[in-house]
Amino acid sequence: MTASRSGEYLYRIPGRPASLRPGAHPSRLDGGSGVFLGLQSLLSRPNPRRIDLRRSLTDPFGQWLVRNMSERVSVPVQVVADLSASMETADKREAVACLVESTGLSAWRSGDPFGFIGADRIVRDEWFRPATHARGAGSRLAELLRAVPFDGENAAGLLDAARYLGKRRALVLLASDFHFDLADVQRLLASLSGHFVVPVVVWGAAESTTRIPDRGLVDLADSENAAHRFLWLRPRLAERIRGALLQRRRDLSSTFARFGSRAIFVDDGFDPDDLTHHFLGGTDHAAAVA
Repeated sequence: MTASRSGEYLYRIPGRPASLRPGAHPSRLDGGSGVFLGLQSLLSRPNPRRIDLRRSLTDPFGQWLVRNMSERVSVPVQVVADLSASMETADKREAVACLVESTGLSAWRSGDPFGFIGADRIVRDEWFRPATHARGAGSRLAELLRAVPFDGENAAGLLDAARYLGKRRALVLLASDFHFDLADVQRLLASLSGHFVVPVVVWGAAESTTRIPDRGLVDLADSENAAHRFLWLRPRLAERIRGALLQRRRDLSSTFARFGSRAIFVDDGFDPDDLTHHFLGGTDHAAAVA
């Protein structure tokens, strides 16, 4: 398995969010500086302070033209993470820690506040971090995530995460292996519908179709309580398991798409460059965007 790594990534907010706090993202707010959106007639946008004299004097229709500008604003960036027992494997834990560390750094570089909500059966108060502009918040939290075991029996607490996000619209990186019913996935996405949601599907080596042998003894962990049992694989059974994983991948991607979200699958180690490609319109290394 490729080792996860931390690092800065580039992200952008879909659409034009509304916010009163200055930052790096184009908004719907009219402003005197920021992003140039184009020219409009003075009659349609009566603001004499933004008249573009040069373009007005050369306008073939003799109109007074004003510059239409959009203010740049900040947007909270939140990681909502599944910390149940199914996320306890070393590769998943490290992927989540690197995601948190990378997101904290990237948000700080962009001037956005970074927050974290961790849940298993409930949202855990010890894993709740309100959005902050403090430098290094992600790195400090990542070290704790690497050291403390995940032993919750399920991830039902994710459904309460929206209450901790506040009313301000945020970019939410929703990290989980999503090993629960699709109906619950839909309920979770519906509860977060007021935010910009990017599902980050964290799968480990055991869920990678390229690492399932045709024959041999494999150690299987229950998706809810991480209980282990051994299974002797045969070629036909191995193929059925690969097919089930691929179908689950398609089902998840389809479910996310119905809520307007594109997922990124992390099953070969977390790499911040994959998130950059995802946000800037490319495809991630696992070709998992629906």
